[in-house]
Amino acid sequence: MVCHHRRGEAVRLEPLSLNIVQTFVVPGKWAFGCDPVIDDGAVVVNTWTGFVTCFDIESGKVRWRRKKRLGRRGGCLAVDGDEAVVSTPKLVRLRVADGATRWEIDRHIVAFSTSRDVMAAVAVNEDFT
Repeated sequence: MVCHHRRGEAVRLEPLSLNIVQTFVVPGKWAFGCDPVIDDGAVVVNTWTGFVTCFDIESGKVRWRRKKRLGRRGGCLAVDGDEAVVSTPKLVRLRVADGATRWEIDRHIVAFSTSRDVMAAVAVNEDFT
């Protein structure tokens, strides 16, 4: 289980005792924009800092960082076991291993959700029309 701990940090907890097993520190010490995602041996976080950051879950080191628009809250969801969908505010599907873009939708994403077979998003133009 991974959750926000304090500004700029996420922690991995041991499920039964809830003891902190590992701490992930986002460069810049900014707040997270959404819950961290565990996928493909990694923790992916979308922050207010203008970056999506991926940590290796074993070493805790940063695997990759992707620039996004500063100050956008963003969302982050795991899909298919080795990819994550993030809002930057575009909706972007990234490969967790290296941060490579699989696809993106050039719309401001207000909210999104996925299930096993379906992804739904609320999208508007930049002027919210």
